[in-house]
Amino acid sequence: MIEYGPEKVRALALAAGFKVWRDGRITAADGMVSGAASDCVTSLIALVRAEVLKEAEQAVDAPMSVEQAAEHFGWSEAEFRHAQDNEDTEYGNETVIVLANGRAIHCPSFPAPCDYVRVVEGGYELGYWNCDEWEMEPTDVMGAFIGLARKGLRDTLVTQRVPA
Repeated sequence: MIEYGPEKVRALALAAGFKVWRDGRITAADGMVSGAASDCVTSLIALVRAEVLKEAEQAVDAPMSVEQAAEHFGWSEAEFRHAQDNEDTEYGNETVIVLANGRAIHCPSFPAPCDYVRVVEGGYELGYWNCDEWEMEPTDVMGAFIGLARKGLRDTLVTQRVPA
């Protein structure tokens, strides 16, 4: 998993032209927050996300063996076996959604029909479900898919009030 501590974020902010204060604040280059603090934060978040994506792409460009990946990412035995069994499987053009935990959701790119989804980490497929499976067992497939994709992410309790 790619992690960014305060030092890395400060270095990225400096490189992007933000002002980093001794007390840890990060502001626009002129030091002014000027009512647009959210713009500064949004820009910094976008910068960190771009850096995470760049590092994730570099990790794919220099892949490790399935054994090294299993050790590095702490895969379960089932994840390791699936990655090993599907190591040489190739897919066409895919849409890739990189998650905060470093895992990614892959599916066929438009205009191809979305007839499968898979969860990938470190360039290795950890799980795969096709449309026949999710038609026959939709709750089991969605539970397995979400469970595999979210590994390592914190659960967040969201309470919404539904109007009467």
